[in-house]
Formats: sequence, structure tokens, C-alpha cells
Amino acid sequence: MFDLESINKHRLYIFGIATLWIALFHSYYLDLSSYSALSFLNIGATLEGVKRLGSGAVDIFLVLSGIGLYYSFSKTPDVLLFYRKRLVRVFPSSFIVALAIAIIGGVSGVLAFLAKVTFLEFYLIRNADIRLWYVSTILLLYLLFPLFYKIYGKLKYLGATLIILVSVIITLVLFKVDKEAFTRLEIMLTRVPVFICGMILGSIMKKGIKISNVKALLICLFGTVYFLIMMLLTIIIPEEYEFLRHYLYLPMAVSLVIIIAFIRSKISSKILTKPLELLGKFSLELYLIHQYLYESMDVIFKSIYENQLLYSAVIFVISLALAVILKLSVDFVVDKIQKKTTAPKTA
Repeated sequence: MFDLESINKHRLYIFGIATLWIALFHSYYLDLSSYSALSFLNIGATLEGVKRLGSGAVDIFLVLSGIGLYYSFSKTPDVLLFYRKRLVRVFPSSFIVALAIAIIGGVSGVLAFLAKVTFLEFYLIRNADIRLWYVSTILLLYLLFPLFYKIYGKLKYLGATLIILVSVIITLVLFKVDKEAFTRLEIMLTRVPVFICGMILGSIMKKGIKISNVKALLICLFGTVYFLIMMLLTIIIPEEYEFLRHYLYLPMAVSLVIIIAFIRSKISSKILTKPLELLGKFSLELYLIHQYLYESMDVIFKSIYENQLLYSAVIFVISLALAVILKLSVDFVVDKIQKKTTAPKTA
């Protein structure tokens, strides 16, 4: 039997794989199909197809977030405490990265600066830099989660369907009436369904439901076939309707979360699991840093930029080092502040 709770148990491992996948996707100019060493059985071309689907790894993040938030809020349904815990996890590291980007890249005016470091730029400013869209999205989803939880608690699957339907209607309306706003916001709106599915999956997992290994293997088969179909669809979907691909990521992300957890539950070797679990601990920080470094370090690493495989590897290592420093530093400061604010006062 496969215990769905394994998803929660191995969440860092799943985060680690998703983080690697996103980093590969953000290595835009790396063409794996061009390397002769990977030509055997078209391995390079296959890996390039996997890379093109890398934006779907963010959906894995959102599935896991939906699961984690459901567990957290159902255990302690205190809205203010929930907000504080979520903000402490996401905002400090994100703020530091956004601040660095605003200072180094420059912003035009105080309002633009404030919009950048508060992640409101994504919602308020036309032609905004949307590379921090995930942070803007997850903060909004955190804000709305208690409402989502209440609707789902009362109406169950009907409530979840209504939330998804509202997000889809908003997306389609923007598509028809405001193409600029649609182009900027669809990357967030089309991810609401997968987040809600993560919440539903969390409620199912919390009931302690187990499935047979046969059913788990059938899910693996479905996920594999669907993944191959998605590799094809990324090529044939017209650019104008690319937002449909984000909706199609949903079954892929949910099935991959289950598949990876199922495979991880069968692996006992720490050599195969520990590196990815460690990477999973720094997933947010690495996600925040890597894309910016990849796009801006070519001037510094001119000598290796033409060798995109080497350049991508170097940027990843530097990004990981900075991510570790950032997270450990933020955790240290936050821990000190929390201990100071909760320490008992003496007369």
C-alpha cells in the first residue's frame, strides 16, 4: 500500500526535483539537443523537451503549498498566526532579493521602488518586470487561503469548483477586454486551479487514505503518458493561446507529485535522496536568485558564456551558494527576533 502521507513526508525531495527543473528551464540559451554526447537515442532532444516543460515545475510548488497550507490551517485555524508564519517564511528572503534588484537594476521613482519591494508591481504597474510573479502570487494566495478553506469546508468539491470557475472567468474576461493586463496576470490566474487542487489533496491526505501499489502504478503510467503528451502540446499550441498550457499543467503537476513521492518511498539510499532534500530546503531562495543571475552574469563570465553547459552549471552553483547564505542569514535573524519578542520579561 502507498500512503498518500508520503507526499508530505518527502516534500523536500519533491521541492528539490522541482527546483532543479525550474533552474534548467531558466537556462534559456542552453540547447541540450545540440550536444553530440547526448545524441544517443535522442537523449538530448528528450531532455530539451523536458526543459521546455520546466515552467510546470512551479505548479508542483503550488500543489505542495496547497497541501502544506491545508495541514497548517486545519491544525491551528488562527488567521493572524497563519499570516505571520507564512510571511516569515516567504517575505524576508523575497524582500532582500527584490531590494537588491531595485538597487542594482534601478527603478524610476519612489512609488516604483515601493511597488517592487512589496511585490505589488506585478498587479499595479503596466509593463512591469514579472520575474518575481511567483512571490506576488503566493502572497496573494496566502491572503486568500482562509477564505478558500472556509468555502471548501462548507461546500467541499462544489466550493473548490466555484473558486476555480471564478478564476477562469476572470482570466477569460481579461483575455477579451484588456490584453495588457491579461498578458501580465494570466501567469498567476491560471495557477489558482492547481493551488486549489493541492488544498484538496491535502484534505484527502489528512484523512490517512492509502492506495494500493497497483493504483499508484496506474497513476505513474497516466502521469508518464500525460507528460509525453504535454511535450507535444508545448510545440503545437499557438502562442496566442499559450495560457491554456498553464491549465494543462494541472494534471501533470498533481500526478508528478504523487509519482515522485511513490518512487522516493521505495528508495532507501541516502546518497540518492539527501542532496535533493537539502536542495529542497533552499528552493525558494534558489528560485528567486537563479534567473536574475543567469540573465545578468554573461558580462562577467564572457569567457565561458558561449559554452552554455558550463555557464549554466557555474551560475547554478553560485546561485545555490547565495541561496544558502541568504536563507541561513534570514533564519538566524528571524530566530533571534522571535526569541527576543517571546522571552519572558523580568521585574
